[in-house]
Amino acid sequence: MLLNLVGTKNQMYYSVGVGVTFAKYRSRYRPILDGAGDGWGGGFEPTSDSWRTDEDTLFAYSLGIGYQFQQGQTPVFLEARYFGCEKSVLNGFAVYVGVRL
Repeated sequence: MLLNLVGTKNQMYYSVGVGVTFAKYRSRYRPILDGAGDGWGGGFEPTSDSWRTDEDTLFAYSLGIGYQFQQGQTPVFLEARYFGCEKSVLNGFAVYVGVRL
């Protein structure tokens, strides 16, 4: 849940958001040194129970920039957005193409 500030200049726009995320994720992984894995990939294995999850309410933020094209009566947009969190395993980048109704 983020509170966003959106600014525009001509057809470009930007967005900055801060808030919280409600996350459930696997945790407590250590690097695999012998090349074997637990079948989940990524070169990491659980330090204890392989099904252990953490559930947290964490600080989150997002940064985005976009461009709005005019296509007839329906505006089309292209946007790139970075989602960040205090747990770096939850960070990510997204690219959107869509229409505004």
